[in-house]
Amino acid sequence: YPQRSMSDSPVHPAGRCFRPAPEPRKFPCPECAAAFPYPGLLKTHVQTIHKGLKPHECEECLAQFTVAASLKVHVRTVHEK
Repeated sequence: YPQRSMSDSPVHPAGRCFRPAPEPRKFPCPECAAAFPYPGLLKTHVQTIHKGLKPHECEECLAQFTVAASLKVHVRTVHEK
């Protein structure tokens, strides 16, 4: 079979990848230089970074995490056998 380059690919015409345009960051944090595309992300940022809240708690050992994914990793690595 003949070799095809990425530029021949219908997914990558002219060798360029298609990426969605980044969302504009119109919700700036009132406490630092961070800005977010959605108000919910700003709210989560303020609560976890500036207020120190950790809303995700392990039901087995009461360890707390700022992000749900970190809680899932904790449960999988510490409590599941």
